[in-house]
Amino acid sequence: MEDRAHRAGSRQWGNLPSDRLRERIARPIGYEKQKISAVIIPLVQADSELQVLFEVRARSLKTQPGEVCFPGGRMEAGENPRRAALREISEELLIEEGQAEIWMDCDYLVNPAGVTIYPYLAELSGYRGTFSEEEVESVRLIPLRWFFEHEPDCHTARIVTVPGKDFPFELIPDGEHYRWREGSYEVMFYQYGDFVIWGMTARILKSCVDTLKDAGFEPVLEKGRKDG
Repeated sequence: MEDRAHRAGSRQWGNLPSDRLRERIARPIGYEKQKISAVIIPLVQADSELQVLFEVRARSLKTQPGEVCFPGGRMEAGENPRRAALREISEELLIEEGQAEIWMDCDYLVNPAGVTIYPYLAELSGYRGTFSEEEVESVRLIPLRWFFEHEPDCHTARIVTVPGKDFPFELIPDGEHYRWREGSYEVMFYQYGDFVIWGMTARILKSCVDTLKDAGFEPVLEKGRKDG
């Protein structure tokens, strides 16, 4: 009775789009200013087991040259993250989009710099080691099994607030002496011989591996399957 009265009362406000508000899906405040990217964690069948493919970014790139990463990049106008991930992997590895079969939507990452990354786990079929030299210096395969058996090293980085030169200190308590809160976040490192996977790439991979473990996934080829 009380619930019916509440609903009836809310309908008295004729300009309130009540159905739209009830069905609205919440999103992070400031979402429209976030940089949205998508990556694919590629699995390749090689040496009778599943291997994770990594890229080393070309030295000629303006951002993060020489970094180890997964195929991916910024989402373009009219795309969703999945579409962007498939486009990027086809451009970077010179494959057809149909060669990447997405197995799973992984948990997405929001980093302190305001970048949101949507990762997808996918198996590549018929991959022959190709890549675009404009974007990629080299590729590297590491057995998925190795990441099931090894945890990353974790270290802490501080997050501090540095106001701009024109910040209106006169509008806040204690002015320039205001005590800003500090934060921290984990920076992860995997070291496979002399090959280092770190930062957001390591964090995305760790989350994906944990999800696979929780689901009881075994990083071995099914009997009867042959290397791609």
